[in-house]
Amino acid sequence: MNEVTLEPRPVQPGGIPLWVSSNWVKQGLRRVAKHGDAWITNVTTLDMYKQCRSFIQAEAEKIGRDPQSIHHCLYLTVNVHPDGEQARRDGRQFLESYYKKPAASVEEDLVCVFGSPAEVLERIHGYVQLGTRTVIIRFASPDQFEQLDICTADMLPHLQVG
Repeated sequence: MNEVTLEPRPVQPGGIPLWVSSNWVKQGLRRVAKHGDAWITNVTTLDMYKQCRSFIQAEAEKIGRDPQSIHHCLYLTVNVHPDGEQARRDGRQFLESYYKKPAASVEEDLVCVFGSPAEVLERIHGYVQLGTRTVIIRFASPDQFEQLDICTADMLPHLQVG
């Protein structure tokens, strides 16, 4: 097994950062605390986010790791439109078509934010205030380019985190 190599080698010192995904699953959150350079989550409420974050912090401290060294990332499903009601209709219709089950069922398991740019930003900022520093957005729309254009023009300037 000594003759195995991985190419190309990472450009950053210290190897490739390990981003570990977990929601409210204690074993997964322990893996984040022990091995993760970052935590990716899509917990559906800010309260659950706080609980997961606190658990990760406590577990990291137990093993002598600085919890502040673990980067936080939110993965969410979005439909954004200047008309928030249109975004909600389109987003839920997309979920039902994609998952073949009621949108409400999907929204119980994943962070789904459908609305105007201001509404979507408000929800994202709630997570940012709790420590999220990276946001991965998946569009719940058959028109991915329209969604990207709206996000780029109306949301991206407000998502720059220092």
